[in-house]
Amino acid sequence: MAMIQVGLLYAMLATLSTQELRDVYGFVKLDMPWVLVELVIHAMIARRAMDFEVPQDLRCVEFFAGSDRSSQIAKAFTELGFAALAFDLLRSETHDLTSTNGLIASVVVLLSMTCGGVCHLGTVCTSFNFMNSGTHRRSIAFPMGWQHFPYMELGNVLAARSAVLALLAWAMGAFPVLEQPLRSVMTALPSWQSVVAYFDEAECSGWIGQRLKLNHVNMAAFNAATLKPTALYSTESFDPLMNMNVPPKHKRPKPQAPTTYQYEDARGRKKVAGGSGLKQTQLYTPEFGRALASWWASHGPTSTGRERRRWCLLQSSNVSLDTMKEHIATYSTLQHFNFDEGHLVEALQELRNAWRGNY
Repeated sequence: MAMIQVGLLYAMLATLSTQELRDVYGFVKLDMPWVLVELVIHAMIARRAMDFEVPQDLRCVEFFAGSDRSSQIAKAFTELGFAALAFDLLRSETHDLTSTNGLIASVVVLLSMTCGGVCHLGTVCTSFNFMNSGTHRRSIAFPMGWQHFPYMELGNVLAARSAVLALLAWAMGAFPVLEQPLRSVMTALPSWQSVVAYFDEAECSGWIGQRLKLNHVNMAAFNAATLKPTALYSTESFDPLMNMNVPPKHKRPKPQAPTTYQYEDARGRKKVAGGSGLKQTQLYTPEFGRALASWWASHGPTSTGRERRRWCLLQSSNVSLDTMKEHIATYSTLQHFNFDEGHLVEALQELRNAWRGNY
């Protein structure tokens, strides 16, 4: 990754308020990857001119929330009286995470998160799930898949950008949740392996209980028509959700259309393909949204998130502004983690060029 010019970085840091500079310094002290730190700086500068309102005291952000008739998690938090935001391209072009502006908007939202809040990432799994494996060819050993397919490239970009957002949410004192089908290989991507490694190092550095955990839940326990084994990757453990009773098949709602069907190929081999009702299973049920929101209301905000946020701010308590800027500039010369499959290098270069043009 091309390093940012020191002169440009100092000029950008000079535009930040004292509190913003303290936040950036805290992220550096947390050893956040530089690509994330620089994105935060650009977002802090950009949000002053953005026509984009973020609710006060934000407790939940649901990324990839879908249209108004979905977004069950954000709705459940709202039902409990907490501020929540549903973030999805179907709602606004500002929410397009494949664009640089959408990426900046997502960072602006997370910078407004309250300690202990929830950053839920229902990242598009089309090119990662088992049903599509005959085309994408992804596996734990080959997680990037056949990238010459446009939808494969899109999946890699969204997954890598989701990984960066998960780290930022954690740094803000919130906790990330990545939802995927249980057999998805998204977390085998280099970007998510970097996240796993970061949280492992955080655990060894004293942030006890902060390793990324796989919480296995079955959506049938939340009134879904199919069993749908699901993985919730988070720094938190969702024991009550994992221990929910799964009703037998005859007591579940009937799917509106078949989710799978069998056929024979030209060689007479039996194959399984997704049916017309498969896409409907991607939507969360209201019961799942309420279960997650209720769990949060009884367990969060956790003291760990508050301690982490307080620790970040305390790092700059006796440090001069000039020393903070010098430390940040030195940190920018180091290489941290691998998020290149999210085209973040290109996004940062676009932001740098825009900043030069405006200032």
